[in-house]
Amino acid sequence: MKLGMCDVTEPRPPGFVLYDGFKFADNQAITSGSDGSVYYEEQVAAAAWLISTDKDHHMGACFLLSSVNKVQAYRSELEGVFRTLSHLEELNITPSEVVHWCDNEQSVRNTRERPYHASAMIASDADLVLAIHHLKSVLPYPVDCRHVYGHQDDDKRKAEREEKTRKQKEKQAKKAMLSPEPVQDLSAAEESVIELFSLRNPEEEPPEEERKGVSGAPRVYPPEVQINMACDIMASDTSKAHLESGLNASKPLLTLPYAGSKAMLRLGNR
Repeated sequence: MKLGMCDVTEPRPPGFVLYDGFKFADNQAITSGSDGSVYYEEQVAAAAWLISTDKDHHMGACFLLSSVNKVQAYRSELEGVFRTLSHLEELNITPSEVVHWCDNEQSVRNTRERPYHASAMIASDADLVLAIHHLKSVLPYPVDCRHVYGHQDDDKRKAEREEKTRKQKEKQAKKAMLSPEPVQDLSAAEESVIELFSLRNPEEEPPEEERKGVSGAPRVYPPEVQINMACDIMASDTSKAHLESGLNASKPLLTLPYAGSKAMLRLGNR
């Protein structure tokens, strides 16, 4: 039995850009993150990722999984990592380094440690693991995948976000009734990215109640946690949009087989 390389399709975009405020200068460091969303009963899954140079310049994108026999959370997480790196490759930029955050420990571990044994190369979802390592080997800068604990936004914050989304939809509906002009409709995912990264300038003095640790003061999340929260929302919104309205890709996107994935077995000596 021999492991052989799969044929690779022509270059295609890794996903749909939901929000683009990204700006890059040569040799800047990049912080990125990704997350997955899975509805097991409906077998619907999505991956989302965010690429950032600082608190004001970032890009969010998503992808609805397809061509997969059985949807699993682990695969959606790997897709997020893979498509982040594919997106960086497509942007053709040269950062000094990329630090990527993911809340799935198995994905982080397998992204950091390249599989060498045949058993690992034919394991479930090994095609994605190998494709990730292939991308890491061809990108001209180091990629460091790190773990971040997910779902750090509490119930109160989630409730506030849902209420804000509801009010925004009502406002847009009223505006549409009064105006014949098309209404610019920001998705909840886009708004979440904008909102999460509307951070105060580091030089600004924090509010007095925050400095004194007053109970109930807004919690300030580290950048990697905010990135994870934004990716979680984008992935969830993508899955929900497909379930509610049958959202599907309107143009060809990057699909299987992936470059560098030794997923095809050749039996015998051929």
